[in-house]
Amino acid sequence: MFQTLEEIEAYINQIKPTNWIFTYVFENGWGSASLVDENNQVQWSDSYLDLKILFLNALGWLQVRDHQITHPAWKPRDREVPLYRPPIRDDNPDPPDLDPNEVALVYNSTKNKE
Repeated sequence: MFQTLEEIEAYINQIKPTNWIFTYVFENGWGSASLVDENNQVQWSDSYLDLKILFLNALGWLQVRDHQITHPAWKPRDREVPLYRPPIRDDNPDPPDLDPNEVALVYNSTKNKE
């Protein structure tokens, strides 16, 4: 779809809110970009080695920022997670202790088979 950085930048400037500014800097092999709103608040910023990927990240963020979630799997839960969960009641008694001699016999018998 996009062949050049200029095409991506033009599309970003076309779909961004009117009063927002898209800026980027590329120095020493490292790029940084940001979208700043009319109140001079940074709404999005990122850094990457490749400017094309950086611009596509900005474009992707702009395209999905107002997206409404339609599938229930991605909607946040309506109920709140309780801060305190009562411990699970366990009425089963602990198993009896193992006899050390029996354990030694089992380990010794497997060593003898090798």
